[in-house]
Amino acid sequence: MGGAVLKFLGIAALGTLGHFIYDWTGENSVIGWFFPVNESIFEHLKLIFFPAIIYSVAEHFIKKKPCTNCLPSLLSALVCGMLSIIVSFYTYTGVLGFKIDFLNILIFFLAVAVFVSKYNKKVNSGEYSSKKASLISLILLVLIAFLFGYFTENPLSIPLFIPPR
Repeated sequence: MGGAVLKFLGIAALGTLGHFIYDWTGENSVIGWFFPVNESIFEHLKLIFFPAIIYSVAEHFIKKKPCTNCLPSLLSALVCGMLSIIVSFYTYTGVLGFKIDFLNILIFFLAVAVFVSKYNKKVNSGEYSSKKASLISLILLVLIAFLFGYFTENPLSIPLFIPPR
């Protein structure tokens, strides 16, 4: 349990700091590939994606325990965490008709909790422990990371990419 709390706090802290890094670097376009450049929901997905990867990779090397399904677990948990942001935000703003910053912050923390829970459950299950599953997961994680950069520079004209008012 202590590891889950530490993981939650680490990812939440990295994500919270990540919210400000683009501005702190003078709006550096390379930094914008990894950290939000505006208040769109798409950009805020980076706050869970990259910190979770950084934390998980660091944790893997610190623990030095073999983990044959870490990459599939990471991919699965990240998708669940990011979807929880999208679904929660659009559900509450659809019901209320406006956004509330405090709820957006809570949604981020909820998404981190979803990620940690799903990741730990998947790693402990031993599911998807093949090299093939790990390779496919690595390719998809790299693709998602690339798409964050691509769509930051080439956003689509749909609400996901447009900062809410």
